[in-house]
Amino acid sequence: MDLIDWVEGFPSYCNLMKNLRYAFAHVMGNQGSVQGNLLKKDIMNMTSCLLPFDWQSTDAAHEYCEISLMRHMEAYMGVKKWDCGLKKNDLLTMDKLASKYCVDIIKSDINEASVIIDKKIKGKTRVS
Repeated sequence: MDLIDWVEGFPSYCNLMKNLRYAFAHVMGNQGSVQGNLLKKDIMNMTSCLLPFDWQSTDAAHEYCEISLMRHMEAYMGVKKWDCGLKKNDLLTMDKLASKYCVDIIKSDINEASVIIDKKIKGKTRVS
């Protein structure tokens, strides 16, 4: 079970990873299938590791964890190591990506509030 984090190094994730493994195993075991029970056993025996990336920060505030993970997944090309375009402690890029992802979420077709937001923007009223 691999973990991707904004912070470089290996903070103490032992309990978190143990709980995630248990939760995943529990879900698979409750499927009522042979495959689910086999997966449950495999999941409980998995080891955990924090994946190292060049873009990981020395900032322990974790302000950009979600943004870095979204960018990392967006750029994933099916290879073990790839360049997602992030640089260590590049907060300007992280702010730009956060803005881009917010706009994408707001304008998404599945966002029920997007129609209301569009009307407010077109009517030049303040969005609150």
